[in-house]
Amino acid sequence: MFGPHHQRCQLHNPETKIANNKPKSNPKTGVNTTANLKKMHGLMAPELRHYGQLKFLTYQCLLIQLLNSILHVGAHFSRSLQKPRDFVFTSLAYPVGSVVVYSFWGVWHLMGRELIFPAAISEFYPDWLNHATHSIIVPLNILLALLVNHKYARNGAALTIVYFILYTSLLFYIKHQTGLFVYKYLDTMNQQERIIYFASLAVFIYLLYKSGQLLTSLAHKQAAQRPAIRKSKQK
Repeated sequence: MFGPHHQRCQLHNPETKIANNKPKSNPKTGVNTTANLKKMHGLMAPELRHYGQLKFLTYQCLLIQLLNSILHVGAHFSRSLQKPRDFVFTSLAYPVGSVVVYSFWGVWHLMGRELIFPAAISEFYPDWLNHATHSIIVPLNILLALLVNHKYARNGAALTIVYFILYTSLLFYIKHQTGLFVYKYLDTMNQQERIIYFASLAVFIYLLYKSGQLLTSLAHKQAAQRPAIRKSKQK
């Protein structure tokens, strides 16, 4: 569902054409970085540019994953970081990262890639980068859940749902201000379908939170049982 590629394309808008003056290419890679940035910016509807890149959940997700990584590394050196590490991972990094990946590929395959990742963007956002932001997050977080015994807060799911509600509110605020949804596929739905869609998504993200909790419980319950089994055998 979410990412920097779900933006509306203005491919036939003359305002999006790049000037004839060609910026210099990077001598090491041969990639004209300045031109690529201008072209990507030109693909976005002018009304939406004012709201920056954080209107896309993928960018927010990447910041969450960065914070999550920093806390995991820091927790090895300071026990005081273990509680915030667990809270960020369980309430944000795992469920938000999962919903970004599953919804992105769900829309891609069920509704068509042009509504989520227009082919025109592939020139500037290669496949490896697309998978780095919309695929690898899930297996990495599953690995973290298996390796680290994160403690789940009693009301941790509340933060997950509040975050989802706030982000959904942002989408509708931008729609109200500009007349456009950040994500093009939302315009293919009528109002009733959108309500059902977002309600279903709220349930889905809650289930993702619970799945992370279950995975952690199963992985580390078994790990805790092994020493007890060894001690009983020694007796």
